[in-house]
Amino acid sequence: MDAVFINPFPGGQGLNDATVLQPLGLASMAAVLEQEGYSCAIIDANLLGLSDDEVLASVPQDAKFIGLYLNSYTFDAVKRLSAALRSARSNAVVASGGPFVTAEPELVLRETSVHGCVQGEGEHAISRIMKNITEKRPAFDKDVSGGCWLSPDNVVVIRNPIERIQDLDALPFPAFHLLPPFSLR
Repeated sequence: MDAVFINPFPGGQGLNDATVLQPLGLASMAAVLEQEGYSCAIIDANLLGLSDDEVLASVPQDAKFIGLYLNSYTFDAVKRLSAALRSARSNAVVASGGPFVTAEPELVLRETSVHGCVQGEGEHAISRIMKNITEKRPAFDKDVSGGCWLSPDNVVVIRNPIERIQDLDALPFPAFHLLPPFSLR
């Protein structure tokens, strides 16, 4: 498996029950990678109500990249999952993206265990990250659109400019086939 995208389950009840939506951003990035010949999976732990242990068990041992969707509601889940994934899947690059990352990349880098994160749209970024991984180069470099990571001494946050998608019609249709059937619990 080349790339696994995870929509974390934040736990609890209430607000999240009313906001369970298909993770279109993850499906769009997976479609970009599939078009480039990579194998992908999406684990929608939020829809399925999966525990961290169930998510971890669902991530293939040979995954090269693991992407975590991050909004303010899933921050604690991403903190837990990123640490567990870095430990259990030590050969994989663990990254995050989503609205919280776009607003607070330094906080994400300093308080979670991700290798790096992506601000803004992830379709260009994921393509470059996977190319770097495939070519055995550092996953995050100056050409990753919106890429953010810590310097080797963990002091400086490196932030790339965001390359906006100019032609949305050029993107492949989201990889809905990778999502579980959408239904209310």
